[in-house]
Amino acid sequence: MNHAFRLVSTLVVAILAAGAAIAQAAGDDGAPPMPRVQSYAGVDYVSGGAGEEARTAMAQMQPAFALRLVFSDRTGEYIVADHVGVKNGAGSVLDVDKAGPLLLVKLAPGRYTVDATYGGHIESRNVEVGRGTRTVNWSWPVAPSGSGGSD
Repeated sequence: MNHAFRLVSTLVVAILAAGAAIAQAAGDDGAPPMPRVQSYAGVDYVSGGAGEEARTAMAQMQPAFALRLVFSDRTGEYIVADHVGVKNGAGSVLDVDKAGPLLLVKLAPGRYTVDATYGGHIESRNVEVGRGTRTVNWSWPVAPSGSGGSD
């Protein structure tokens, strides 16, 4: 019986170690996923920046994007917008749910209207992009109902 117990214990430890190694290799360490370029109707964007590593990665990507949106609450803490929409004279060019706290958008030079929703409140900004990256710091004056502020 002692031999069987040791064998089972050894197998359990081996299985747990293998699972931990697979999770670590897959990047499942509890940290937010690293930002990656996504596309909506042909418009590339990157949403993320919840952790220091993600913000550093996005800062390195930033020169390739014409628009950088930074979402925060009234205390300066980063938040994730419920929805962000970008339109130009021809119509919608981007719709993203759960955007931020940083959102990089690759846009052609021109004038755009950016609508963002957070905690049931919708705000709009008119933005003109050209060469380089245009940064818009979007601070929400109100916290969503039933919340202490940030997500």
